[in-house]
Amino acid sequence: MFCKIVNGEAPSFKIWENDGFLAILDKYPRIEGQLLVIKKEHSASGFLEMDSESAIEFVKLGKFLAGMMKTAIGCFEVTFLIEGLDVKHAHVKLFPVNTYDEYVEKIGKIGKPASDNDLKIILNKYGKGE
Repeated sequence: MFCKIVNGEAPSFKIWENDGFLAILDKYPRIEGQLLVIKKEHSASGFLEMDSESAIEFVKLGKFLAGMMKTAIGCFEVTFLIEGLDVKHAHVKLFPVNTYDEYVEKIGKIGKPASDNDLKIILNKYGKGE
């Protein structure tokens, strides 16, 4: 679907665009005003598969667009998320957040506390254990 949006074959509500990227209002927002930033060239969507230049550009654009979003919507903070699970086309999501409760309700909950023992087990997997 993102290729069709980029090619003008599907409707979208454009916020910003340059030669390589497009920012649109998300048709399926978790929070009103949520943006999708789409790489115009079809490429891998997962963070690990994404080339480093694209990842850097997404972060730079995310910061720029977050400023635009904060000014336009008047939100308190903007959350930046690379998913890559649902649509196999490189994109990120920007969420305008007004309160911590809104974040937890609409985007994600903080996990339960891990025990020190559980954290040590994971630490060992990284080769950083005692």
